[in-house]
Amino acid sequence: MLRIVSFGVVLVALSQPVLAADVALNASVIEVAGLPGPTHVALYPGVALSLAIEVPYFLLLPSLGVEWAPEISSGGLVAMLVADHSVTNWLGVDLCAMVTQDQPGWRVKDSVFYLGAGPGLSFIFGSWVASTSVLASYGLRDRTWSLVPGVNVARTLSL
Repeated sequence: MLRIVSFGVVLVALSQPVLAADVALNASVIEVAGLPGPTHVALYPGVALSLAIEVPYFLLLPSLGVEWAPEISSGGLVAMLVADHSVTNWLGVDLCAMVTQDQPGWRVKDSVFYLGAGPGLSFIFGSWVASTSVLASYGLRDRTWSLVPGVNVARTLSL
């Protein structure tokens, strides 16, 4: 149930001025905890590609990735949008939104969808970014809530 916020939840904030073509490779892991509780549901490692788009006061970071929870044989696609505001040259404050598709095994017809949102922080080390976030996630089919903390490491790619 829940995987939203794959945080892959929180992706990339870059320390230098960006161009529309700045792309990053992301590796993440999220914990999905069912509410009330919280009760452990699954741990989801994931990978994604993100794009950095500079707008006034923010860096927008849309991403698309996949995640998989081996312990429950479930996974799927994750689309995320992070708005990062630089506080210093090494710290960013993030607002994250996510849509996740999750399915058992290869059964696409059994897919369920989740919406998630929440805050995060990004720590910038040159072309590397380490991020953490905590999202609230809502299951559209089963109408359940979950808490989804996660961590993400991103590396800007030279294109």
